[in-house]
Amino acid sequence: MPRVKRSAPRLLALPACALLACAHVPDSPPPTPVAAPEATRTPEPSPLDRIRADVEALLHAQGEATWLAWTTGAPLDVSGPARGRSWLTDGTALQALAALPAPADAAEAERRRVLRDYLLGERLSAAAASTPAPDLTFPYEGRVVSLRDAPSMLAAEPDPA
Repeated sequence: MPRVKRSAPRLLALPACALLACAHVPDSPPPTPVAAPEATRTPEPSPLDRIRADVEALLHAQGEATWLAWTTGAPLDVSGPARGRSWLTDGTALQALAALPAPADAAEAERRRVLRDYLLGERLSAAAASTPAPDLTFPYEGRVVSLRDAPSMLAAEPDPA
């Protein structure tokens, strides 16, 4: 079989020509920044929009924490989802909601009432979580028994009545 001799200068000529062709292009100046017109700037969210967005994020975080606890057996972190959203549980969001003008639409008034009730529940649960739970006890056969022991005591009773 005859050998075909390839010439190296032809193969190198193409990349060299491409490099030389690009070398003469001058650098373009950086683009000048253009200020955004006032109409295209995003407006500041209203207090109601901020409350609703934070409540939605809190509900999502609570759902994720509950799902994680159910599916993995990990302990439920009740206060974890509220971290960074203390303004929802300290009464600030309730005050901001109360300061808004009354809506003309009856459906919107109902949505705000439900939102207020939810925020009130979050505030009460945060207050209850911050106080230590009392150790509930009851007397039984001359001794004081903790309430948490009642289910096992009832299960051990020979007479179900």
